[in-house]
Amino acid sequence: MADNEIFDLDSFDFGEFDSLDTGVNVRRQPVQTPDVSNIVTSLKKRAMIVIFIIDISGSMKGARIGAVNDAIRNVLPELKKREKGNTSAEIKVAIMEFSNNAHWRTLMPEPVSTFRYVDIIDVYGGTNYGKAFEKLNEKLSADQFMSSTAGAYTPLIVFMTDGKPSDMGLYRETLDELKQNKWFRYSTRVGQRRLQKSADGIHR
Repeated sequence: MADNEIFDLDSFDFGEFDSLDTGVNVRRQPVQTPDVSNIVTSLKKRAMIVIFIIDISGSMKGARIGAVNDAIRNVLPELKKREKGNTSAEIKVAIMEFSNNAHWRTLMPEPVSTFRYVDIIDVYGGTNYGKAFEKLNEKLSADQFMSSTAGAYTPLIVFMTDGKPSDMGLYRETLDELKQNKWFRYSTRVGQRRLQKSADGIHR
């Protein structure tokens, strides 16, 4: 696995991790997350952060944002189940929305055991990848989301979008900066088929 790629769901191999195969993304493909039950249980309990980056641009209106809401609602119970059956990992969830700008729904990652997801309803604006990459880079640091760096699992980043970036030609600089982030480089990243056609440099 190259250390700077977002992979298509159909082609990415999680290796020792199993697919949960629960829910769908906006392309009606499986949403995959690491199976923490495969992690060695003798390890000290440590954080695994699952980050959802969600496109809320105008093109996501209707069935597409509905599919995103359904996918996340289907995945969360499975994450809770895996955490409950495993003594070595504490799964936490963080959610970012992006359109013309980007903002975090969760100021800090929240334990999946108590996390309550509120459906996304409002969609508007363009698809500014650069803003999303910038905000992600800020949070993937020791004084932010990765404050418990000692023994923490590398994060899982799920990028959910339906189209090309509206800041084509501009987002690459922020992407290059993000690629220098060690937590991003070693994270597990899940993208979508259409992302391959629109974001060269982050696909296989």
